[in-house]
Amino acid sequence: MTEEQICEKLQQVLKPGRYRHTLGVADTAERMATVWHVSPAQARLAGLLHDCGKEAGDALSHGPIGARLACTDYGVTDEEILSAIACHTTGKPHMSTLDKIIFIADYIEPGRDQAPHLDELRKLAYEDLDLTLLKILKDTLDYLKASGKEIDTRSLDTYHYYLHKHNSEN
Repeated sequence: MTEEQICEKLQQVLKPGRYRHTLGVADTAERMATVWHVSPAQARLAGLLHDCGKEAGDALSHGPIGARLACTDYGVTDEEILSAIACHTTGKPHMSTLDKIIFIADYIEPGRDQAPHLDELRKLAYEDLDLTLLKILKDTLDYLKASGKEIDTRSLDTYHYYLHKHNSEN
């Protein structure tokens, strides 16, 4: 499918606000990719499709569902793109650079304005991917804990992995 065809289909399945968010993630991911030496085309496509499963799943399951839909409904066979879509919500230990870019771009895209530390994170995303990832995970876990919401074990595992990695490197 061409990008135009993908966008037309996404406009049909996503709510207007979610579609605008998707375009923001795609643009942010593409910009980040040029800094982090990842294919901008891969990053853009993963950004466009990261929420294609949003209407079919809940907050945590839409990533893996989206990866399946990206393959079956949009013809994506690139395993790196599918991985980035699948883990963009919870993360995972040993994330690829593309995985990290999509995870971070989803959080910092220009349409987002509710999360803490956004200005700092938007700058840090172009300086240190792992530290940006770690700070986003911490903010997310703090929010979930404070609001009494369920914390997914994949997010905890990811946080502990990158915290340990950060501490052992410093």
